[in-house]
Amino acid sequence: MDDRYIRQLKDPRWLWLRHRILERDDHKCTCCGATDGIDVHHRVRGGRDPWEARDAHLVTLCAHHLDQEIRQRAETEDGLVTELKYVADNGTLAQLRDVFRTARLHQIDGAALVARWSKALQTRIQISQPDANAKWRDRHDSVPSQGWRRD
Repeated sequence: MDDRYIRQLKDPRWLWLRHRILERDDHKCTCCGATDGIDVHHRVRGGRDPWEARDAHLVTLCAHHLDQEIRQRAETEDGLVTELKYVADNGTLAQLRDVFRTARLHQIDGAALVARWSKALQTRIQISQPDANAKWRDRHDSVPSQGWRRD
């Protein structure tokens, strides 16, 4: 952990929120009911600081279930990055939207997903043919709608 994050975990705002979540969950792992080795986990980060998360995005977990959740999330993200690569190279706009809907369903940030994909491929996204769906693009002006390709 970096120094900034360690300082944040000692901040009174986080300690208060953490205490509130532990109280809500009766100081037990929400998966198995264990009371030893529990901590509050961010399923979704709510902002730059840990105390900016919504209560619904925080959960009390034991060390075992925290490790399990982190592994499952990493596997899901890896699968979505693989799917994003395929769809970006060969797919349609509808398939691309489905990847991001799936990410949202699993509470994975779409921008972080794109960053992992582009970093892994050392590539960037650009339009390779005229826009075939201008109405959709006008509503989402920063997202190209057709003809994805790698440089």
